Amino acid sequence: VSVSTELVLRHRARDAAYAATKSAVDVFSACLAAEVQEYGIEVNTWTPGYVRTDMGGSKARDSVETVEESCMWMLAQQPMALTGRILRKPDFGQTWGPGIPL
Repeated sequence: VSVSTELVLRHRARDAAYAATKSAVDVFSACLAAEVQEYGIEVNTWTPGYVRTDMGGSKARDSVETVEESCMWMLAQQPMALTGRILRKPDFGQTWGPGIPL
């Protein structure tokens, strides 16, 4: 599981280097998933959103506990069910998650 950020979808001043490197993580993970799928190795990218951590700061909208559910759901799926996908926490329960067909 690679960890990325929603900042790859936004274009804000002072975030260029961070967003560029996380964009590279997204593409690398998708390519790696395609390369190793035949060996039964799953590769996913998860973006937890804006989380209250040392990096996110106290103004972040989500606590670690609120994003934990989406990560645990992703990890509990059948092997290879999600490989190659970017699973964005803000989409959890809308385009992916419990009750939504894979």
